[in-house]
Amino acid sequence: MKKYILFYLLFCLSVGGWAKDFVHPGILHSSEALRRIAGLVKNDVNPSMGSFNKLKAEPEASYHYCIQGPFRFISRSGEYGYTKSPCEDDFNAAYYNAIMWNITKDRRHADKAMEIIRNYAATLEKIFPMDAPLCAGLQGFILVNAAEIMRYTYVEEHNENGWTYKDTEQTEDMFRNVFLPILSEFYKTKPYTNGNWGIAVTKAQIGISVFLNDTKLYDDALDFFYYTKIRIKTES
Repeated sequence: MKKYILFYLLFCLSVGGWAKDFVHPGILHSSEALRRIAGLVKNDVNPSMGSFNKLKAEPEASYHYCIQGPFRFISRSGEYGYTKSPCEDDFNAAYYNAIMWNITKDRRHADKAMEIIRNYAATLEKIFPMDAPLCAGLQGFILVNAAEIMRYTYVEEHNENGWTYKDTEQTEDMFRNVFLPILSEFYKTKPYTNGNWGIAVTKAQIGISVFLNDTKLYDDALDFFYYTKIRIKTES
């Protein structure tokens, strides 16, 4: 749970209004923010170096990390509940290595992130209940941040193993066909969960909408975030 606290806080700080144009890379990290992080580490600035050393010590931040998937089906419980921890580790590894690549410029981190993203984009088919919205929300948000970073910082033009047009197609298809249907269905369903489900779903849809350059999806997510409580109170 502690790994999601930072994502939640950054999400809340970043929601400021309806989108017109997206800046890439975006979601949690702009180019300016990534350069700033790298500069703080390069210049051994504290307390930033303490945070970097904690990240570096995570097994999932290593380019030696061994992918445990990819899985065709993922879930937090039930028949495919066994995928929860390994899938979370894989997605965290993609995100952490994407950050490490931008800090260190060590292509081994970039290649590890690309390995995980590519494998899941080519394999993942479905997210199963019972906690499908929470799975799609929490894990989807991590993965889309990794993909957004790699798509715009490790491009094929300058890197032999860099992000390609095929990567864009496959990764966009995965988010549209596997994650978004779960998120959309949650929005259409009468509220039935604790409040953290709504924020998890919303931040994932916002992240995916940025990756897809889809302003309608983005506006739908913000509409839910700002006005759902008002609607529920009015209708009850």
